[in-house]
Amino acid sequence: MTQVFRQMQVVNNSFNNMWAPRILPVHKLAVIISTISVAYGAVRVYGKVRFLSYASQPVKACINTSYQVMAYPIAGRMMEDSDEFFLSWKKYNGTDKLTRKFIRSCPPLTIKVGSFYEFTKDTTAAALGIVINYFFTVLMEY
Repeated sequence: MTQVFRQMQVVNNSFNNMWAPRILPVHKLAVIISTISVAYGAVRVYGKVRFLSYASQPVKACINTSYQVMAYPIAGRMMEDSDEFFLSWKKYNGTDKLTRKFIRSCPPLTIKVGSFYEFTKDTTAAALGIVINYFFTVLMEY
């Protein structure tokens, strides 16, 4: 069992080393910026363009927001699942000295976004807070 978890750590570290520094921060920034700009466009162009052009803006904003609401908790669940995995190991092999040492030496599996932070279940609330804050800032400013 320990060998399988070590292999999962190697795969997780390879994924984080490949995607976290470049792709994930740019992806997250692009999703947040597109959500803010589309929501702003939905409010500002009301009545100024044709109805079909306007009607697509709220739909795009809903799609971007639903993507954030669905994708971020899935990415954050990896940390929770690995913590539950450790707890089940402690319950099953709690008295074994090697198992306890192994569990203490293992960091949980996570998906990192650059060197900034890791996805957790609270990432969704933080991302939506950013979107709402900047949306109203842009709306009031322009």
